[in-house]
Amino acid sequence: MLLKKICDVTSLKKGKATILRMDGEQIAVYFDGKEVFAFSPFCPHARANLTMGSFHEQEVRCHWHGWRFSLRDGEGLNNDSRLKTYPVKIEDGTVFIGLHDQREESREDESEDPLMPEIKWKK
Repeated sequence: MLLKKICDVTSLKKGKATILRMDGEQIAVYFDGKEVFAFSPFCPHARANLTMGSFHEQEVRCHWHGWRFSLRDGEGLNNDSRLKTYPVKIEDGTVFIGLHDQREESREDESEDPLMPEIKWKK
């Protein structure tokens, strides 16, 4: 995993999520006053902009249909979906986001997916 600088903590407003771009990807960053969370800004249900949703403790609630997600791990709290989240590290006031290395992703693509095993056809 690669750690990349996304912003400085001082640029974030407490209690407000902001969409930032990194490597062509949109990433929502939320600062609750103590911790910074990074996640996909789009609800996996209907692609609503989650930065317009409501935040309470360590969760976000989609303003369209009320779907709630943990900001820690993306777990759906009242649904079976999962929100994409990113690891965050703060060092000397700088916020770093963990992104997958393209080489790691290509190796992962080559490995067999246990949920989608290769189909073996009988002759």
